[in-house]
Amino acid sequence: MSESIKKELAISIDFGSSFSSAAVFINEKIEIIPNEEGDLLTHTYVAFNETDILIGDAAYKQAYRNPLNTIYNFKNMMGKKFSDPLIQMEIKHLPYKVEAGPNDSPLIVVTYKN
Repeated sequence: MSESIKKELAISIDFGSSFSSAAVFINEKIEIIPNEEGDLLTHTYVAFNETDILIGDAAYKQAYRNPLNTIYNFKNMMGKKFSDPLIQMEIKHLPYKVEAGPNDSPLIVVTYKN
């Protein structure tokens, strides 16, 4: 690639407990990438139903209809042991199922396509 057209590019994802966003650093400028709805922030939710995997706002909007298969507030579990007292306290307040996985890691259980 010629030096005259070479561009510096970096992508960043801010994975938050409630909201997430993505940005690109291009041509010495940061640009936040909008989601499909045009918003700069997206709910940190994932949902599973009989036919689809929904992410972001689509998952958030249907959470009340599908609480057992709508996953949120999972960032706090990442990198921790299932047996951690804080994890045990937190999972008592979640509608979805969390069980012990390999190496005592938290494993979220959902139903998807039966």
